[in-house]
Amino acid sequence: MITSKSFKSEASDFKEVVFVPVTTDRFILFVLFLVYILKNKLKMALMCNFQKASYSLKVFSKRVTSLHSRSVTPLSSIFHCNYSSRRTPDVSDVPELNEPPLKKFYEAYYQPGNGRVHDKKPFKLRCTKGKIYYWCICGWSHDQPLCDGKCILPEMKIKLKPVVFKPTVTRDYWFCNCKQTKNRPFCDGSHNSEAVQTANSVIRRF
Repeated sequence: MITSKSFKSEASDFKEVVFVPVTTDRFILFVLFLVYILKNKLKMALMCNFQKASYSLKVFSKRVTSLHSRSVTPLSSIFHCNYSSRRTPDVSDVPELNEPPLKKFYEAYYQPGNGRVHDKKPFKLRCTKGKIYYWCICGWSHDQPLCDGKCILPEMKIKLKPVVFKPTVTRDYWFCNCKQTKNRPFCDGSHNSEAVQTANSVIRRF
């Protein structure tokens, strides 16, 4: 015979057996639903970021192509530079750095030996266009850096002859005064050598 107490105990057992699995299934469904929502949100976020990145790349490529298509004006045409580049400047208009035009006609440019050291630094002289100058190579002239004719005197026994120079532009020129230059008659920096600096010169500087 079923009593009220046994019925209550059976009902409580039924509740424990029946309703507990239902709550766990709901919890699992709720968790799966949250995972589904988070997955879709993450997917949408990734898609948005991808679209933004692709758009920025398209804009960047358009800007690069527009920059390449523009005509760039060279700096040489703006500043009117006389030099072809910084490494290889155009020095065709600088006589001190080029072979003198009269070198092919006068043997004095090729005569062996050098004169005595007159001074240990170059001499600046203003020369007139078209005028002929005779650069002293022996170092005995009293009209430096030009020749005063002392090399012609037989008693001087000077074998070196002056070098002819005819400027094409009226301006200041730096003539060699140590007489050891290899670019006659201009200074090439030979006076900075140890041989010239330690040698005795006509003009002594203390």
